[in-house]
Amino acid sequence: MKKYIIAIVFIAFALNTFAQDSDNPLKAFWKKEKLKINVEDALKIMNSPEFQKKQAQSIDMKNMDFLQADNPVFDDKDILVPESEIHSAINPTNPLNIVTSPIRQNTSNPTMTITCPVYYTKDGGKSWKLSNYVTKPPYENFMIQGGGDPMFAFDADGNLYMSWINLFVTLINIGDVNTPNFIPDSMMVGLFYARSTNGGETWIDDGSAIESIQKSKYIQNQNPNWSFMLDKQWMASDLSNSKYRNNMYLSAVKLGLTTGIYNMVLYRKPAGSKDFLKQGTIINTSGNMLVQFGNVDVDHLGNVHYTFLGINASYKLNLFHCISTDGGATFSNPVRISEVYGSMRQMPGYQAIPGVSNDRCYPAPYMAVDKSNGPNAGNIYMTWTANGVNSNLGRGHDVFFSYSSDQGKTWSKAAVVNDNYLLDQSHSFYSNIAVNDSGVVAIAFYDRRNDIVNNIQTDYYLAYSFDGGKSFDKNIKLTSKASNFANIGNRNGGFGIGEYNGLVMSKDYAMPFWADGRTNNGEIIIYTAQVPIVKNTGSVESIKPINNYLNITNINPNPAQNSAKVDFTIIKDMNISLELIDIEGNSILSFENQFLSNGNHTIELNLSNIISGNYYIRVNSDFGYAIRKLSIVK
Repeated sequence: MKKYIIAIVFIAFALNTFAQDSDNPLKAFWKKEKLKINVEDALKIMNSPEFQKKQAQSIDMKNMDFLQADNPVFDDKDILVPESEIHSAINPTNPLNIVTSPIRQNTSNPTMTITCPVYYTKDGGKSWKLSNYVTKPPYENFMIQGGGDPMFAFDADGNLYMSWINLFVTLINIGDVNTPNFIPDSMMVGLFYARSTNGGETWIDDGSAIESIQKSKYIQNQNPNWSFMLDKQWMASDLSNSKYRNNMYLSAVKLGLTTGIYNMVLYRKPAGSKDFLKQGTIINTSGNMLVQFGNVDVDHLGNVHYTFLGINASYKLNLFHCISTDGGATFSNPVRISEVYGSMRQMPGYQAIPGVSNDRCYPAPYMAVDKSNGPNAGNIYMTWTANGVNSNLGRGHDVFFSYSSDQGKTWSKAAVVNDNYLLDQSHSFYSNIAVNDSGVVAIAFYDRRNDIVNNIQTDYYLAYSFDGGKSFDKNIKLTSKASNFANIGNRNGGFGIGEYNGLVMSKDYAMPFWADGRTNNGEIIIYTAQVPIVKNTGSVESIKPINNYLNITNINPNPAQNSAKVDFTIIKDMNISLELIDIEGNSILSFENQFLSNGNHTIELNLSNIISGNYYIRVNSDFGYAIRKLSIVK
């Protein structure tokens, strides 16, 4: 009898928290989290003569495939389609090769509602290119309703893997080739993956899915009859020299729609295998009614570390860690890292963050492991958003941090990373974390310390730890212009920025990636910065959007003597200014701000009065700035 009572309590809890108006625990979840368009409304657009005429110029309607150009997709207002919620990865065999992908939402076009475009660089971020690859399900006729969650991992040989979620409807054409008339057939969901052998430029896509694609006959306004759904996956590869080297691991929460059970699962792709094993390893989450936010990483010895968020019968949120020493086949019993308070809307004590959708207010925990051979090798680091540990501290949300130096057996007391934490109600939130090969820890996060009164203007910050997480340096402000979060979700249905951002590190730099709405009109652009890894630094070498809004293409000659020409490209009309900066950060030569049209431009510098040395050319714009090194030799 006892287990039936527990089951009833669990189901009631799930119904109350995730499906308040539903007889199915997942209905509210997939509608709020994943569903972005109404199928019937979208079909009216797709079957209209105007849409068919437009698509016929660029796409084969028989296949209903996607169209994606080499350049970012613009709408009819010449504003970039919003992109947010990002993941990034750096190639361990070539740190100049970095990839990043956001969720791109274009709800006005039912053939490209949700995609995850892949941006890649092979020159350390000086220039970015957009892959022609499109994340889509392995069917000919379909309509993507939602999904996203792009995730990357490089293996030790530089092969790149990507996973994503597609929630979609398959279509049947009851018309003909010249006058299509598509009607829905089945509603489907799958967690798919593909791989690239050239750093994200092109992809090998076999339509592979983790476990299987869930299918249900499409009936308007009814719940899909799926047995389970996978969500919020995370990926990591074994880069060690252990016997499990090049194993690929994928974590996900498995939502059991027929059983009412929420499991944390680890899926494994053995080294040399093309596919993930269909049978996942179930993590022991006993004592928790609901679980979510699984993270996975692998240390320098090949041990697999797994963390997750659990909700117990007392409605308490806790972070847990467990470890596998046999390549993910089995895991230890979880150890509690910390309690989490006030950052999940379904829980008692929840505190809203103005400008962030209540449906997207989460602790969003990140975990990273020190894979170096340094003094802190094997340390495990955890960061998350909360307004307290076991109670509301009364000062808004903070970025919390904890570490373990004994393989997860014990954890440090949760500390606050944002150094403005004494400012009342000044929110800091949605942190992420990375560790470089020297053992330096970086944490990046959104922060409102510069708008205490209105608590809505939002900047992006980064902090370093050089002592294994015992302390963090002064926070470094990355944004030159704040984003007004009151407008951040105007153009993507209130989704806003999402709860994930990217962060990668090389030996010399941290490169954070974040969704930025500084134009304050609902336009969301992905930005990146290069931050030197130096103790107590306050400098940032570059900050610019990855879609090449602004790019310095050449400086000629370099080295220069008495003059040099700076060539740069902008893809939108904007204000531009230029500075020559010495190695101490002083501006010693500048050009006044001028408004330039999109295209290629050249500015010539008179260097006759500048002494020999190393300098930086900085081109400033409304959307950030770009920097290139210039040597002057007299």
